[in-house]
Amino acid sequence: MNWSLEHYNFICYGSVDDPIFEKSTGRSSFPAERLFEYTDDKVKNLYARAKQLASLPTAVVAEVRQPTTTPPAFLTKIDNVRKMDRTIYFDFQHYVSGKFTSKRLFETLEDIGKWEHYRTHWEVKRGNLVEEVFQIMKSLPVYPKLFNVPGLLQQRQAVAVMMPFCTTFDPVYDAIKNACEDVIEPVRVDDLCGPDVIVDSIFRAIEEAQLVVADVTKQNPNVLYEAGLAHGRNRDVVFLTQNPDHVPFDLNRIRYIKYEPSDEGLKKLTNGLKQTIDEYLQNMAHPTAMAFAASHRSW
Repeated sequence: MNWSLEHYNFICYGSVDDPIFEKSTGRSSFPAERLFEYTDDKVKNLYARAKQLASLPTAVVAEVRQPTTTPPAFLTKIDNVRKMDRTIYFDFQHYVSGKFTSKRLFETLEDIGKWEHYRTHWEVKRGNLVEEVFQIMKSLPVYPKLFNVPGLLQQRQAVAVMMPFCTTFDPVYDAIKNACEDVIEPVRVDDLCGPDVIVDSIFRAIEEAQLVVADVTKQNPNVLYEAGLAHGRNRDVVFLTQNPDHVPFDLNRIRYIKYEPSDEGLKKLTNGLKQTIDEYLQNMAHPTAMAFAASHRSW
């Protein structure tokens, strides 16, 4: 492949509904009047003929209209570029497919103004796109091969809750939900169901969560496995137990919340856990305080 490393195509579509976001190879089109928007005149003159654009590596992104939207982005090879009437047609092949988001690429590449995030356009920019994508890929998380992970998982404001799969723990989960109310979303991992393999769903719940709560009462092996997985993914874990003797030796150096399964005990659990969650979210908003808290656990 004989790509230029001095310039690259940056093609921003209006939404992810275009087929270019659904296939790894194929044919696409783009409005010709949007070609060379935000492009320096000297650069534009270098690629005046449409077919010359095929010599450039290409970033394919979608408009990022809201801060919470995460459309995919691609490093792409284009070929057979031609202009017919008011449309540019080309063949494409994605080389790095959907491993990072359009928002991430907008934030990484230089000289892309925020107004360009909301404008369907095709520009030719100066820079080494291949190197930029390589640096992004180096920074992405590596998922364990045991789990089937479709694309990049995004952290959201959620608490992954792990406890024995037993109805006697339903009141405990209710107490946890009360602690999370209007602040952060609780997700009980043993409630996860659907077409996915259950361990894949559990892994995604952990990966997407900001915080993990694990009830180690009775030393349930599934809960202990999930807690270990959460620690391995660098998640903060708040341990709960009805009996301190149920906290494994390897974990008893970590502070935990002891509670009684009575009505009064569950109310105390709600209050204590709510305070812990509030403090955690405050620390998330202040990284320096978070680093201090990480070295002075006080769950």
